[in-house]
Amino acid sequence: MQLKNSFSRIMTVLNDKRHPLWVFLQQFAVRGLLGVKFLLIARLLNPKEIGLISIALISLTLVEALTEIGIMQAIVQSEKKIKYSSIIWTLQFLRGCGITVFLLLINPLLIKIFHEPSAAHILFLIALVPFIKNMISINYYYELREKNFKDVSLIFCLSSLIDLISSIILVAIFRDPVYAIISIIVSETIKTLLTHIVFGWSIVLDFRFKLIKEVTSYGRWIWGNSISSFFVNQFDKIIASNFLGTSSLGLYQMSQKMTQLLVADISFAAGQYLFPQFSYLYRDKEESRNLNS
Repeated sequence: MQLKNSFSRIMTVLNDKRHPLWVFLQQFAVRGLLGVKFLLIARLLNPKEIGLISIALISLTLVEALTEIGIMQAIVQSEKKIKYSSIIWTLQFLRGCGITVFLLLINPLLIKIFHEPSAAHILFLIALVPFIKNMISINYYYELREKNFKDVSLIFCLSSLIDLISSIILVAIFRDPVYAIISIIVSETIKTLLTHIVFGWSIVLDFRFKLIKEVTSYGRWIWGNSISSFFVNQFDKIIASNFLGTSSLGLYQMSQKMTQLLVADISFAAGQYLFPQFSYLYRDKEESRNLNS
């Protein structure tokens, strides 16, 4: 009887798309698989090659922070459901195109900043990632708004697993850090496609940006937070690369990923769950207030 009740409770949790278990599963699976990926790749590549991968990821993080417009946060937190999803998707898509073009243009500058000419081809490849990421279905953000953590978690876990498997296989065969970036491109492409398949196709161009002022105005606060987060979490890697070299950066990146694997993940997972939850409670409170008035 006790076993039956336990099984019943487990099935209840698994069938509940809003249960926090899915958020923590997503975060620990994604970050855990990423940690395993770097740990295994470090056995196949030398520290300098790991450093080249780090340079590409840092460069991508920097440009994404500089162009953060807070679309997800605006959709999730808005009191009323934001319409015009096609316009929002267009804005997001243009951001992705802009980041890709910008990364390609500043490729020589990044090489000078990191003092690493051999990073040119990896920086070229990583520039394709934001173009793919920003084609994600806008309906994905609306699913977060409705706290559909289960489907989101499954998509992210699957794409992370594909990233791990493809990167290990390709790097083991070719012994080249470029294939670690190619695996990211493959997994992001699959993730983007899955969001459209599961949540609904939303690739429609619509340039009437005046109709979504609430989204664009909200983004400036997110932009400021993204910039500060970048300097807190990533700027030390730029300093390490300049003063210690690419090989030391690779070792520094690996040690940091391993030491922060659980500490950072718990707080981030909690934030991933609590933000939609608090936003939902806020909207519910505002709706009740409007009805009473």
